[in-house]
Amino acid sequence: MALALMSGALLHAADLPGTSGILVPENGPLEKDHAALRMSWAEKHLLPEAEKSWQGKPWAEQAKAVTQKGLALWFNGPSEAEKDADKTAAAARELVRTECEEPLACLMAHKILWQLKQDWWGGARGLNKAFKIVNDEKVPAALRVWIEDQQIDRLKTTNWRYNDYHKKQVDRLVQALNSASYAPEFEPVLVRDFLDWMENLTELEAVHFEKLEKAIRESPLSEWTRACLLGDVHVHWAWFIRGSGYANEVNEDARKGFRAHLKEAEEHLKKAHELRPERPEAAGRMLQVVMGTTGRADELRVWFDRSIAAQFDYRNAYTGLIYASTKRWGGSDGLVLTLGKRFAETKRYDTDVPEQFLQACKQIVIENGNPRAVFSHPLVRESALVFARGLQAHQETNPARAARLQGLVAVVAWLAGDDELAQRGVSALDREFPASVTRDLNEMLLHPSMLRTSVFAGKGGWGEGLRQLEHKYRERDVEAMKATLAKLKLESLPTENARNYVELIRAEVELPEKLKEGGWQPLPIYPGLSTCRSSGGSWRVTAPGEITLTGSDAGFVDLAFPIWVDKALEIRGEVTYELNAQTQWFAHWSFGPSLRWSPVRSGILQIPDALRGLTYHPKKGDPEARVTGPWNGQFKGKAAVQLKPVNTFQASLSGNEMSFTFNDRVMPPQDIESFGLRNSRGLAAFTGINVPTGVKIRISKLEVRTAGPAL
Repeated sequence: MALALMSGALLHAADLPGTSGILVPENGPLEKDHAALRMSWAEKHLLPEAEKSWQGKPWAEQAKAVTQKGLALWFNGPSEAEKDADKTAAAARELVRTECEEPLACLMAHKILWQLKQDWWGGARGLNKAFKIVNDEKVPAALRVWIEDQQIDRLKTTNWRYNDYHKKQVDRLVQALNSASYAPEFEPVLVRDFLDWMENLTELEAVHFEKLEKAIRESPLSEWTRACLLGDVHVHWAWFIRGSGYANEVNEDARKGFRAHLKEAEEHLKKAHELRPERPEAAGRMLQVVMGTTGRADELRVWFDRSIAAQFDYRNAYTGLIYASTKRWGGSDGLVLTLGKRFAETKRYDTDVPEQFLQACKQIVIENGNPRAVFSHPLVRESALVFARGLQAHQETNPARAARLQGLVAVVAWLAGDDELAQRGVSALDREFPASVTRDLNEMLLHPSMLRTSVFAGKGGWGEGLRQLEHKYRERDVEAMKATLAKLKLESLPTENARNYVELIRAEVELPEKLKEGGWQPLPIYPGLSTCRSSGGSWRVTAPGEITLTGSDAGFVDLAFPIWVDKALEIRGEVTYELNAQTQWFAHWSFGPSLRWSPVRSGILQIPDALRGLTYHPKKGDPEARVTGPWNGQFKGKAAVQLKPVNTFQASLSGNEMSFTFNDRVMPPQDIESFGLRNSRGLAAFTGINVPTGVKIRISKLEVRTAGPAL
């Protein structure tokens, strides 16, 4: 099921400019060295004050243990903490139930629960405690900035308004710039932290950039640090003036301002690189300057090479080069994928560098919407399999990282068409895929259940007949699928899972013809949901014909069915909400059917493009039925509704109008033109937005029919 078709001429690869092999150093600084420097800084400038605060308190040992785990997780990533993730998360939850209000320990409790469990609101109590001191100037300035940064992250991830947090953060940044904690030996920590902080500030105005520029120029920091920070400020200032629109939407005054600030950024960053060429940050930031000016692949490569010569695994250099090489910025799919192959060829599996091959492929998947077409393309496939075999052969000593690598073996080998290798990756894992691998799959609109079922069927685990059906299904050869299905006898299949999978594919193949015949048709729902697309969320078949979504506070979580919608379709069913006392207070969340659902690229990510019939839960008052476009707050018409033990719904799209009915409360047809959908065709889906952790939503008796002329 391709949401967009790959061009047959995906790569014209061999001699693309800027794609020569990468020089792999025998030694030199790596990310782990910068992490060690950050830990030294924290131990010297954050921990002493924290220890004074919790000394003699009954929760002191708990705070110490959680803080140490949290700092290791923060600076080194999840690999170490994932070894005993459940125990670590339990300790964090227990700490925030105590009277501990020490900000560092509370912040670390929050970071543990988010990074290990993707549980923002589970750690909200810890972050809220830490946030109480965000204006207390007795607390280290850098810690206050990080607390505010986490608050912005939480609001951004859960699609809440930021209020004026971004503007207040500028004042805290100014205070941090003058903090004595960033002595010369720790100035590289400040530079990296500042780059992170600025990436999170998206609602600034000219006055804020002016304030930051003045503070940097007047700070006691070294010339190198000031040049790095000024360069970064002017990069953000340039893009603020330009705006986020397409090139033809930018007026001439904005173009002039954009060019002027990029020129100033270039001067500062080149100066910083000349002062300290052994540091990767300035050269890495130059990639965005080049992207906004010449965009030349050879010039991008020069600055990329300079950055990784300073630190071979400096991730910003790799992600910056990938994004700057996309078609949007004058590059091509071939350029991005050839660079990805070069990353894999380094074979430095002790670092994350080879994994940037996966990130490059994911970028093109996001551009084109077809994962298998990317990984199995003749000019990519062998590199993908060499990469997967290299990951599998690497003797990783960290159990959590080893699990991630084996999960990636399964993902890449499956998409490249080697089911035997993919099965070896699956078999090396425990029952669940690591959370980071699940996120990789979700970014490509895939999910682990689909992978496991497809791999097992594809390698012949259920017999030759189902193996043939699986491969014809991957090729989207409908006539061959029909012929294979006609030969398969359900009673001859070895397991219930095999029979369910065959019935799921049969239902998908037959549904278009049944819809043409008219009348309501059941939505194909079988365990595994193996023919669905998913952007995330815990979706499970919990009874015949019933799907349950378990909330996780996440933004958009979608489950899309292989039913194409353009001008006319109706979907109906029943929905029950299982709330609990802990989530009754949670507001601003929604759930409902989506029509013409399709992913749309936004920067380096995908966001769901769809027409939705949502039940929205406000902070006060009754829930509301709404007809919306892609965004929760972009809606037409609303009507107060009452929740019942079992609720009914129906969403109908006919031409340029959509209506939504919830418990017999009818939202009349709404004109959809102003929603500005990018695509005129998409899938039938269900969407949850910020559904609270612990809430269960069950949907059943799902049926579809054409609403007018046949699709």
